[in-house]
Amino acid sequence: MKPAHRRGTYSARASQVTQAAYNDPETRCGMCGQTLADHPPTKTGKPQTWDADHLRSGDPLSPLRPVAASCNRSAGGALGAERQRLGIMRPTNPW
Repeated sequence: MKPAHRRGTYSARASQVTQAAYNDPETRCGMCGQTLADHPPTKTGKPQTWDADHLRSGDPLSPLRPVAASCNRSAGGALGAERQRLGIMRPTNPW
């Protein structure tokens, strides 16, 4: 089963957000403010891609914004590490 923040209309909404970002090269990452072209390639040399990020992390009803995949993964890793440090292994809200 998909996590709560990826159920329902998420896939369709995420596709709309990322497609709009790809269609406009001036789109800025919602986390760092850079365009996709300003981001360095991945560690494997591939170009960066757009992700759809929840404005409110983990909230399935949150609006989405375009963010560079590297920024999104970095923020997700930091959030996961903080949750582990605090002993919070899953969202506290019952979806």
